[in-house]
Amino acid sequence: MKKLVLALTGLALATGGLVLSVGAADAERATGDPVISGSGRVGEKLTITSHGSLGGESGGYTYVWLWDGDEVPGPGDTGATHTVTQADLQAGKRLSVLVKPKSPRAERLRSNEIAPVGGSLAPPAVKIAGSPKVKGSLTASFTTPGTAGASVTSVWTRDGKVIAGASGRTYRLTTADAGRAIAFRTTSVKSGYTTRQSATSALRVPAYSARKPTVSGTFAVRKKVRVKDRGGWSGAGYSYSYRWLRNGKAIKGATKSSYKLTTKDRRKRVSVRVTAKKKGFASVSRTGKSRKVR
Repeated sequence: MKKLVLALTGLALATGGLVLSVGAADAERATGDPVISGSGRVGEKLTITSHGSLGGESGGYTYVWLWDGDEVPGPGDTGATHTVTQADLQAGKRLSVLVKPKSPRAERLRSNEIAPVGGSLAPPAVKIAGSPKVKGSLTASFTTPGTAGASVTSVWTRDGKVIAGASGRTYRLTTADAGRAIAFRTTSVKSGYTTRQSATSALRVPAYSARKPTVSGTFAVRKKVRVKDRGGWSGAGYSYSYRWLRNGKAIKGATKSSYKLTTKDRRKRVSVRVTAKKKGFASVSRTGKSRKVR
C-alpha cells in the first residue's frame, strides 16, 4: 500500500476547521514505485523512466539491479540503465532495479519487473550476380553482420531446398538447375539471440538443350519430314512448340512436329526450330541443321 505524505505548512481557523496544505516536493514523490522500460531483448537496454515516489531528490540515487529480487551476481550495471545480457536470459529470472536516494532518507523502492528475451540479430544484406543459365556461374556477396560477434553460414538453394555441397560464395549451374529458382541464403547465429536467415531474390534458370533437334524423312517435294529428337532438353514443367523454317524464315502455318514439303521448298533449305516455354521463365529455342529440298 502506498502512503500519501502530507506536509503541515500552516494552521488556520477557518469556519472552525483545520486547514492543511500539501508540500510541492512531497506531492511529486507521492506517485508510487520506480518504473523501468525496454524490450528485455539481449543486447538492448532497460532504462528507469520514473523514480516514482522517490522523485525530486537533488542528491541523486544509487541503483542495484536484481534477478527476481536478488542482486545480479558479479560486477554489473550500477546506473539508471542495464544492458540485458546472455547471462540474464540463461538465468531465467525477471529483471528489476532497487532505487535508493543518496540523501539521509532511508526509504528505497523496487521497480516493476521485465523478463529477458532472446536478442534480435541484424542479418547481413545479401545479393548475387552472374549468368543464370546452365554452365554459367553465380557469385554471392553479403555485408558484415549488423550484430557484433554473430557468425554467418551460407548455402545455395534450388526451389527453396538446400543444394548439397553448395555452401561457397560461387556456384556453377548444372542441368539440374534448369527450370528452377536459385537463391543464396545466410544464417546468422549468436548465443542469446534468435537465429536469423536472410536470402536473395531467386534467379530463374531457363531450360537447357544439350544438342540441336534432328529431323527424319526424305527432303523432297510432297514428302513429309518430322522431328525425330527435339534436342535433349533439361528442365521440368516445360511445353515445347515447333516452327519450320525455309532459308531461315518462318513458314506460315508450319507449327507441328511434322511438315509436308511443297513446291515452294524446292531447292530451298528447310529446318525446324524448337522452343521450350514455362510460365515465369525465359523461353529458349534451338534450331536444327538445315537440309536442301530436292
